[in-house]
Amino acid sequence: MRKQYSYLLIFAFLFLASCKGEKEKYLTQTWKLDNMEYLTPIPPEMEPAVQEIIAQQKASYSLAYNPDGTYEASMGTDKLKGTWKLNWNGSKITVTGADGVAKTYNITELSLERYSFKMRVPAAEKGGSEQELQFFMVPKK
Repeated sequence: MRKQYSYLLIFAFLFLASCKGEKEKYLTQTWKLDNMEYLTPIPPEMEPAVQEIIAQQKASYSLAYNPDGTYEASMGTDKLKGTWKLNWNGSKITVTGADGVAKTYNITELSLERYSFKMRVPAAEKGGSEQELQFFMVPKK
């Protein structure tokens, strides 16, 4: 019985490791922003400004993940570069920018045609509140 349990654990580990490899293949392409949602309620008076920001980002934001573990994010002429790594089961991605700061985001969907993740934006100074956003990406063609 113990031997069968050991084989089952080895099989489960190999299966999960292969899932991560498959997700890395899905991720390594260039994505563009399809939509962005604020998951934390925003004041009604801020809604027009937020929608304008979302429209601007949809028009110019892209994110390229390279097979060598590097990434480049672009918005207009601004570019950010760094490295990326998925966790053991591909449910989280950790990105490290050129400044050396690592940030981890929860992946909510990842396939060849869709990639979405959630991120938290720390509270702004002077009484602001933390915001949670969800990004919905599609392949850039």
